[in-house]
Amino acid sequence: MKAIKTSIASSGISLILKAILVGILLSGTTIGILLSICSVLFLIAKTLPYDILPYIMIAVCSIGTFAGGYVTSRITKTQGLIWGGSVGLLIFVSLLIAGLCSNTDTIGLVTLIKLFALTLSGGVGGIMAVNKKDKIRIK
Repeated sequence: MKAIKTSIASSGISLILKAILVGILLSGTTIGILLSICSVLFLIAKTLPYDILPYIMIAVCSIGTFAGGYVTSRITKTQGLIWGGSVGLLIFVSLLIAGLCSNTDTIGLVTLIKLFALTLSGGVGGIMAVNKKDKIRIK
């Protein structure tokens, strides 16, 4: 009986880890695509608004994190706020580490805004995924 319970628990944990990994990969891909689109738009416009650039980055990362939280919670089918928010938090930590390693990012108000925005958007994506009704199939 114990072996059955531990195998169910380990498969549940592996499902959650796989879902978070898929969510993080999807978030990174979405962020990369959206940043590429933004860079093309800036090249076409021939202007670069340096003052609002960090906020554009936060908005793009929030959209990508929303997508990652949504997919993660669609896979796990439970606890959308927790799993979506964890994807947002992990994306924030990876962006923070990358910024600090490149010596271009400092910890300030924008970093705090980014933390809240990414965690919140991942959580909202997770909530929306859990509350989404499946398609009704008529036989």
